[in-house]
Amino acid sequence: MELTIQEMVEKARLAMDQIKDFTQEQVDQICYEAAKAAYKERDPIAKMAVEETKLGKYEHKIDKLDLACSMMWEYLQDKKSVGVIAEHPELGITEVAKPVGVVACISPATNPGATPIANFMQAIKGKNAMIVSPAPRAKNTSERTVELIRGACVKCGAPADLIQCVENVSIEKSGQLMAAADLIVATGGAGMVKAAYS
Repeated sequence: MELTIQEMVEKARLAMDQIKDFTQEQVDQICYEAAKAAYKERDPIAKMAVEETKLGKYEHKIDKLDLACSMMWEYLQDKKSVGVIAEHPELGITEVAKPVGVVACISPATNPGATPIANFMQAIKGKNAMIVSPAPRAKNTSERTVELIRGACVKCGAPADLIQCVENVSIEKSGQLMAAADLIVATGGAGMVKAAYS
């Protein structure tokens, strides 16, 4: 049975609550396992993206997935993002990381695999959940990528609903998601959105 956007957001918030006590090491493990899962399947994801969307070249999709997985992990791995992240005793200030909430990921047809994994790694690093609204012409590729990430979450003892993908996506559903989310990460522009839904 297809969930409403509100039901998806509620599941995302519940998933966030279930990892509220996760340590930095646990969060980093989810981030790493998600990157590894997408990286290991980059070849079929790249092929699926080109075949489904008729956009771009397979070799370029592989490169983008490589960058999204390996370089994003390399950048994020040593960053503090849980609990106290900095102290400034001379100012009497302690910086404490806090999740933003549910992130709406508006994913383009041009990068239906690389965008969800890169955005998820950044979101989960701060204990946030993410809901992907894929471009309709790239929904199968985005759904497959999300499926891989969900498996990585479960492997780490975290709830799969830290990432979800909107089914039967439409402009209306994307709008509902953006209205309900705490943060929006939209890749692409107005022209891309128009093309994706035409």
